[in-house]
Amino acid sequence: MPREAGSRPSTMTGDTTKIMAAAEALTDYWRALPRHGSLPAKRELDPARIARGSLPYLFIYRRLDDGGFFCRLSGTALRIFHGRDVTGLGLADFLAAEESTALAAAFQAALDSGAPVLESGAASFADRTNAPYVRLLLPMSSDGRARDLVFGGLIF
Repeated sequence: MPREAGSRPSTMTGDTTKIMAAAEALTDYWRALPRHGSLPAKRELDPARIARGSLPYLFIYRRLDDGGFFCRLSGTALRIFHGRDVTGLGLADFLAAEESTALAAAFQAALDSGAPVLESGAASFADRTNAPYVRLLLPMSSDGRARDLVFGGLIF
């Protein structure tokens, strides 16, 4: 039986083993997507093939003509992390300037390389202090040609 992408309990446990397993499963899912050029196209995403418990941690950002990034989709668990729904916002609309610049650079690096980018750290948010997280950036295309979408997860 195939492993579901991002298999993980829907509760936020902060268990680093489960967090890494979810990131690995999501990367496996992305690698298996059909390619129409060098990257998978957004139309290939099938939420039914992604573990239900991982969906709240997923996001899609689109690169804008000015080099900024706009959040097209932000899972419900990310509201806890960011303190609000960031869907429809640019990075600079909800992050401090230094964080926005660093995250935009990481997004761009994923798009330029065409390969997954995995970052890990710890953050304090809601009622949690130094909670481990993994940010997985998976480059995609809106149309099968352009390198303009970053699909991924902020798994905590």
